[in-house]
Amino acid sequence: MVTTFVDRYSKVFGRPSAMVLKMAGLTASEYRGQGAVVMDAAGKEWLDFGSFGVHLLGHCHPAIVQAAREQLEQINLSTKILANEPILRAAEKLAALKSEVGVGVSFANSGSEAVEIAIKMCRLATGRSKFVALLGGYHGRTDGALMLSSSYRHHQASPPSNDIEFVGPNELDRLEDILRDRTTAAVFVEPIQGEGGIRLISMEFMSEAALLCQKYGTLFVSDEIQTGLGRSGEIISCPWADIIIFGKTLAGGVIPVTAVVFAEDKIGNTGRDPIVGASSYAGSALAGAVANSVLTVVLERNFIRNVNDLSNVTLSAARAAFKMEPLVKDVRGRGLMIGIELTEARMTGELILEAATRGLLVTFCLSDPAVVRIYPPAVASHDQVTKAIGILEQSLFAVRSKI
Repeated sequence: MVTTFVDRYSKVFGRPSAMVLKMAGLTASEYRGQGAVVMDAAGKEWLDFGSFGVHLLGHCHPAIVQAAREQLEQINLSTKILANEPILRAAEKLAALKSEVGVGVSFANSGSEAVEIAIKMCRLATGRSKFVALLGGYHGRTDGALMLSSSYRHHQASPPSNDIEFVGPNELDRLEDILRDRTTAAVFVEPIQGEGGIRLISMEFMSEAALLCQKYGTLFVSDEIQTGLGRSGEIISCPWADIIIFGKTLAGGVIPVTAVVFAEDKIGNTGRDPIVGASSYAGSALAGAVANSVLTVVLERNFIRNVNDLSNVTLSAARAAFKMEPLVKDVRGRGLMIGIELTEARMTGELILEAATRGLLVTFCLSDPAVVRIYPPAVASHDQVTKAIGILEQSLFAVRSKI
């Protein structure tokens, strides 16, 4: 008997995961990606408006693939004793985003790892142990990152820490009450809460929160793993933050690479401590070549303008399509981070599966599962966006017919 791809998948990754693949219409492995489209080995195609924010530049962006290919023929992983030019160029470009004197960069392999580096930097630089994060925030899946994620603290392997306070995105008075005793090392904020339901945090709150941090000797950390480098319609949301964390888009859809960018006058020698940021793999020439190529693309003159043009098209189409839809509570977003909030969380899974069977990949928000997120790549055409919204309309109709 011939064993199918999904049957093999089930044996090693579990039946529930395999069942989701079957329900989504995947009968063969994902095989090829180009721009906004993914194809499986049997020739079926999907528009990829999901990918958890990784593919802002689409699949197999030619400039990034070329940079990786050229680097692969030279040197890939670093010796960790010598240094390489590609990662230096990428670091220089990232440091320039903060537009100030004295900026350091530490590279990592995942968003969670970068958050852990930032946590250690803050503790060692301030000599303090407490942290503040926002309700609804999400910062990763390692223990330290989960500590900062209000909806997922119970997933920590170690007992939840008492050294964390959560505040709402408008609770400046409560934030100041917490900071006043000068025991808080840092405040972590996402400019847009991706996993939290595509919740936009006001620039007024972030700037006022940063001023409070400055007043009480607390560091301000902007987690721009999802939002940074164009996904939010801006290259960087909080250039004045003491620490900025980049990821997802920085990897170019090719190789995992994240970065912690920090103000040296606030972090000091802690940012250079090898125990804080040491990694066998981070800072490689291959990662540097990819990151440098990504930065070249997103810093092109028209890139952000094109992102916001596509954002307007997507938001307008979604709002027009779902204006009278009884299952849709809200359509919101900024840049290419767009959320469609349903009236009941139980329907999002059905909507995602219905969309997948019709050739569209989207996901729900981890901390607010009533919200389906639409993350078009910046390379998607207006026709592909129109097609995606049409598929969502059909899928919602199918869900409603089952109620």
